[in-house]
Amino acid sequence: MAAREIGYISKKRNSGSRKTKKIILMITEGNNQTETNYFKRFESHEYRIVFARGNDTDPVKMIKTLKLQYDALGLSAEDGDLGMSLIDTDCEKYKDSQIRDADNLCSNNVKQYVSSPCFEIWLLCHFEYSSRQYNSSDEVIRRLKNYIKDYSKNDENTFEKTKSQISTALENAGKLNNHCILMGKKPHSVEFMPSTEIDSIIKLLLNKK
Repeated sequence: MAAREIGYISKKRNSGSRKTKKIILMITEGNNQTETNYFKRFESHEYRIVFARGNDTDPVKMIKTLKLQYDALGLSAEDGDLGMSLIDTDCEKYKDSQIRDADNLCSNNVKQYVSSPCFEIWLLCHFEYSSRQYNSSDEVIRRLKNYIKDYSKNDENTFEKTKSQISTALENAGKLNNHCILMGKKPHSVEFMPSTEIDSIIKLLLNKK
C-alpha cells in the first residue's frame, strides 16, 4: 500500500540512507477518514504518502501541526518532500479568516489545499461538470449519491470506485476553478465554490503538467 499513517516511522535522513520515493505528509480535518481512505489507495511512482497525527479542524492549527511533524520526521524541501493540509470550507464563512491566516504560515513545500465546500466536489467531478451552488456539504454528498449509491465518508473503497474516471475529474475540476476565477471569486475562500484543489495533488502524483 502506497500510503500509511506515520506509525511512527523514522524519516531521519542520516548516514546517506535516502529513500527512493519522495515523501508527502498529509493532514486532514478532525476524525475525517474520507481523504485518508482515498489517498491510502493511491499509487505513485515518485511519492510515498503518509499521514500526520492530529484531530484539529482549525486550518491554522493544522498547518502548525503539519510543519512540526514535517520537521520531526526529518523531511526536507531539498529532497522534494512535501507537506499538504487538506481543508474543506463547509460553507462556513468564519473559515475565510482561518484559511487566510493558515496561508500566511505556508511555504513552498508545506501548503494547504482547499475544497469548497468539501472534498466530495472532487469525487463529483468524476461524473459531471456543474457550477451549481451549495448551501452545505451534505448537499454535495446527496448529489454524489446519484452516481455512487452506497457512498459514505468512511468508505475505504472510494478510490477504486472512481479511479477509472480520473481524467474526467481532472478536466472538470480545472473547468470549475476557471469558472470561479471568471466570476471574480476569491481563491481559498468559501465563495470560491464549487471548487477543489485536489486535482493539483493528483496531477503531482501522476506526474501530469
